Amino acid sequence: FYAYAPSVADMGDGANVTIRHNEKSITGYTVNDDITLQNDLIFAYNNNDGAGLDEVESVPLAFNHLLSRISVYAQTSSDYIYNIAGVRLGGAYNKGDIADLYTTDWDTAAYNSKSIYSMTYDDDIVTVKKNEGSKSLLKELPNLNSYGNSNYMFMIPQTITPWDLENDKTNDKKGAYISVRLQINT
Repeated sequence: FYAYAPSVADMGDGANVTIRHNEKSITGYTVNDDITLQNDLIFAYNNNDGAGLDEVESVPLAFNHLLSRISVYAQTSSDYIYNIAGVRLGGAYNKGDIADLYTTDWDTAAYNSKSIYSMTYDDDIVTVKKNEGSKSLLKELPNLNSYGNSNYMFMIPQTITPWDLENDKTNDKKGAYISVRLQINT
C-alpha cells in the first residue's frame, strides 16, 4: 500500500509520480516560488500485502516528509526597533527527481534550476524589539498548505553553496543567501 500528497495535479507542471511493483519515483517536481502557494510533499508505504485484512480493517501508514521545512526567525538585544518588510531565500535548487521514494534522495542535476523564494509584507510588517524573544519572519499563512503548516517555506533537501560576496559580487554563480528587507528605528 502506498500513498502520497499532494496530488500530481498540485505538484506543478511537469511532475510525474510512478508507483509500480519495482519503481516508486517522482520526477520533475518543482517547489513553488510563491511561498504562499507551497505544499509539503509526503510519501508513505506499508509492505503488508493485505492478507488477513478485510474491508473493515485499516492499513497503518507512516508518512515521511520529502522536503525541508525552513523557518526564519529574528530577535534583538539592542534598543533599536526592526520593522521587517520581507524575507528572501535565493540560490536553492527548486526542481528535482527522487528515483527511489524509499531512500528520499533528491537529484537536481538534470534541471540545474535555482529559485528565489520571497515573501513581502505590504501592510502587516513584523516588528522585532528588545526582550521580545525570537519572532518568525514568515507571516502566518493559513493557506500555506493543506497539512496545517504555517510560518514555513519548503525547499528540496540539498547542500547549498553560499554566495561568495568577495569574488562574485553580482552573484552570477547563483550562490545561496537569505536576505531580510527591514527598516531600523531608534
